[in-house]
Amino acid sequence: MFKKIWGDPVWSKVIGGIITVGVLAFLSLCATYLWPGARQFLKSSTEVPNWLLATMLLGIVLICLIARATTKGRCRQSSSAAPSIKGRCRQSSSAAPSIPGNSAPQIEIHHQPKSPYEVSEIQHHHVLSTVRIGITNSGSRPLSNCKVYIEQITPEPALPGGLPILLDGAGFTLRHDDPEKLVDVAAHWDHVDKFRFSAPIGGGVAETLSYIDSKQSLTIMIKVVAAECQRCASFRIWTDDAKAMHLQFISYVS
Repeated sequence: MFKKIWGDPVWSKVIGGIITVGVLAFLSLCATYLWPGARQFLKSSTEVPNWLLATMLLGIVLICLIARATTKGRCRQSSSAAPSIKGRCRQSSSAAPSIPGNSAPQIEIHHQPKSPYEVSEIQHHHVLSTVRIGITNSGSRPLSNCKVYIEQITPEPALPGGLPILLDGAGFTLRHDDPEKLVDVAAHWDHVDKFRFSAPIGGGVAETLSYIDSKQSLTIMIKVVAAECQRCASFRIWTDDAKAMHLQFISYVS
């Protein structure tokens, strides 16, 4: 029992204070017998006997020692609890990447067989059919310097510039709260049998050679590249009997 009390940080200080006061009292008692002046001082009195004042002084010293020991014990308990708080903070900081506000930017590519992804409009007395994709940012940080390419075509036609084909509107920025960015993929006039990907017009012979026979269905891979990330998706592209273009999403390509 005594070992348990002595091992306690508070009670050990209290017992130590009592022992200290006892030693002081013993030394004072010895001084009264060895030093006549001290004995005379303790026996003399004013309104209150000096020996009572000395006893009160020793009591005050004892109270101060007990209070100091209690304060130190509480401080040690508080410091011992501090690591658990730090541990919780570390756990919180380690869990931070799962918060949507700190997620990496993500590219989403959309298409549906309806407006505004597939549209036909009259221009110069002819019908121009256009297919588009929509691009959104599902992350929390902006996508910068975005570019859209036709990365692959199956079967691959003979094109003057080869692959990949950079589509119009390159170098745009897309924030997570921006509306969907529509990008033209290809267009087809109703009075010809060929379509053309919506790349910047080069002019001359190169422009003529960039048209592709629309009689067969093609599989294409569209690649969206930003400074932060990139994503690819495969589509089927074809022209119906009315020479209207269509695009069908197949899947994302890893």
